[in-house]
Amino acid sequence: WIADYDGLVNRAESVGHSWRPAIVPIQRQQYEQWIGEFLGPRHPELVPQLLAALDAFDAAIRSGVLTDKQLLTIVECARSPRTPLGENVAALLGELAARFPPAEEAVREMIAHPKIHTRINALVAISSTSPTKLHDDVLRIALKDRSVKVRALSAEKVMHFGLDHLLPDLERAIRRENNAKIRQGL
Repeated sequence: WIADYDGLVNRAESVGHSWRPAIVPIQRQQYEQWIGEFLGPRHPELVPQLLAALDAFDAAIRSGVLTDKQLLTIVECARSPRTPLGENVAALLGELAARFPPAEEAVREMIAHPKIHTRINALVAISSTSPTKLHDDVLRIALKDRSVKVRALSAEKVMHFGLDHLLPDLERAIRRENNAKIRQGL
């Protein structure tokens, strides 16, 4: 299914990335298929970064320990303005946030980041796991965000997760909303 699988591996290895087997084979297989069919042909420059993030994720899951280096690799990718990289790695960060407090803290930092794509990727991160206090905290912040897009996405997440206890926060966001189209959508 990957027409140039060896080429992808060779390109990754040429920049110092080592290819290792997956700890989560089904998920890794899905990523590898997506890399081969979409990312590699369209954005080959992103492949080494995504593979490094996947390796860091796999190593943390396998060992039960998230190192600072692994977290840094994943967070840097999750903050990427390049959507195919940033959003996919943000989903991995969300899974790690459910297991490792430093990853949870990284998501909290992302929702407060000055760049909109980073704040959106914080919402992507919480979308990959079942609701926790992290979801509540991130969504409460996002409902007050200066970006219309972030506010609208956060409202969707509140409803998607059925977080009824956040409805008062959502109602306050609706009352504060200056954009009539967004207010109607909320």
